[in-house]
Amino acid sequence: YNIRLNYSKGFRTPSIKELFYNFQNHNPPIVGNPELNATTNNYYSLSVDRREIMNSNIAFELFYNKIDNMIGIDYGEVYQYRNFEKVSFFGFNRHYERNISNKQNIKFVYNNTQAKSNNIEALELISENSFRLGYLATIYKKKLKLSFNLKYAGEKFFIEKTTNEKILLDDYFISDLLLISNLSKNLEIKLGC
Repeated sequence: YNIRLNYSKGFRTPSIKELFYNFQNHNPPIVGNPELNATTNNYYSLSVDRREIMNSNIAFELFYNKIDNMIGIDYGEVYQYRNFEKVSFFGFNRHYERNISNKQNIKFVYNNTQAKSNNIEALELISENSFRLGYLATIYKKKLKLSFNLKYAGEKFFIEKTTNEKILLDDYFISDLLLISNLSKNLEIKLGC
């Protein structure tokens, strides 16, 4: 097992788009904000992982991210970039990967994210729970593979500005099934839905 304690400090200046964008033909218009401050954050995490070279990988991480002046969009009559003073994210990530055989691999990732802010608009469009499941199998030598992916994103919300109503967006699943053919070392074709 590997145990890691991590601390990092981040800094991000506003982009040119966030400062000066002026798209009046969009409905509603999207404009930048030259008064934006830089975003800073302090990120803490504790993780435990175990790697078996030929068989499986397991990881678990607890995290806390404290953000000052997070840059986001105020979705009013005019969409405008703005700073959200204090925002924090905390939660955990879980990762599991296993080689079922030398021709089959399965991978599972789960994320739980809690968010906190004095301004509810800073918490818009954040899913509390999400996961991804992936399966990859070699069907014929290294020339033909089958891939299946399933993704889930939990319920989210946004604030309707004209009524100040909290609108919930449903959780959803999305999946794909692909056949992957390696015709040569430089050419790969994927067919699927």
